[in-house]
Amino acid sequence: MNSPIALEDALEKIRMLKNNYYFRRESEDITLIDSIGRELSETIFANSISPEFDIAAMDGFAFNCEDKFPLKIMGKVFAGDNLLRIKRGEALAITTGALLPEGANAVLKIEDADVKNDILFGNTLPEWKNVFIKGSDYREGDMIFERHHRIMPQSTALLYSLGIEKVSVYKKLRTGIISTGTEIHNGTIKNTNAVLIQGFMNELGCESTFIGTVPDDYEETKKMLLDSCEKYDIVFSTGGVSVGERDYVSDIIKEIGELVFHKVAIRPGKPLAVG
Repeated sequence: MNSPIALEDALEKIRMLKNNYYFRRESEDITLIDSIGRELSETIFANSISPEFDIAAMDGFAFNCEDKFPLKIMGKVFAGDNLLRIKRGEALAITTGALLPEGANAVLKIEDADVKNDILFGNTLPEWKNVFIKGSDYREGDMIFERHHRIMPQSTALLYSLGIEKVSVYKKLRTGIISTGTEIHNGTIKNTNAVLIQGFMNELGCESTFIGTVPDDYEETKKMLLDSCEKYDIVFSTGGVSVGERDYVSDIIKEIGELVFHKVAIRPGKPLAVG
C-alpha cells in the first residue's frame, strides 16, 4: 500500500501540472469591462506615448528654473486649455493637470510662492520639479503587460489609455463536478460537497458545471469520468478515493490515465487522488 505524500510534495506536483496544462486553452477577444480576472493570451505593447505633453503636477506657477526671482506673472492656464508659451523672466499661474507652457521646465507650488502685484517671488527649483514629464508613463514600443498577466481593474484603465477596447484572453477553464456514492446518488445524503466546489470554481472565474451523481459501480463511474474528461479541462469528483471495497476512482484513474498521487498526509483530507 502506498504511503501518503507530504502536503508540500502534493502542492508541488499540482504546480507542475498547472505549468504544463493551465494555459493550453484557446483564446477569445472580449471587452475591457468583461476582462477583469482573466489572463492575457498575448503581450501588449504601447502604440503611443503618455503623457503626450509635459503636465503640471501641482497648482502653482510655471517658470524656467534657470531664471532668477522675481518673475513677471503673465496670466493663468487651466487644465484643458491650449498650450501656451512664456519667455525668460516670465511665469504663468497653472493648475494641476494643465499643459506646461513652452519655455517652462518647473512648477513652483502655490504654497511656496509669494506674489506681490503680479510679481512672483520664490525659491530656485531643479529642472522638472512638480511636472509629469512627457512620456514618463510609457512610450511607443514599451511593454505594458506580458502574456499571462491577470487583468485587474487598474489594468483596464491603463489599457483604455492606450486606446484599447478589446483584449485577447484565454477562455475560461471548463470545470466539471461528479459526485460518486450510492448514498449521494439516491439522495440519502445531501450533496453539499458539490455545491461547495462549484462555488469555489465560480469564485475563481471558471465555467463550472455539475455533471451529476453516479452510484458505487465501477463501469458507470468509469464511463462518467471518461465522458467528462472529453468535455472539460478539469474534472472534480467527490468520494471513491479511500480504501473501501467500493472506492473505485483511484483505480479507474490508474487504468485510463496516470495517477499522479494518491493520499496526502493531512487530516482531514487524507483520501485525495490527482491524475
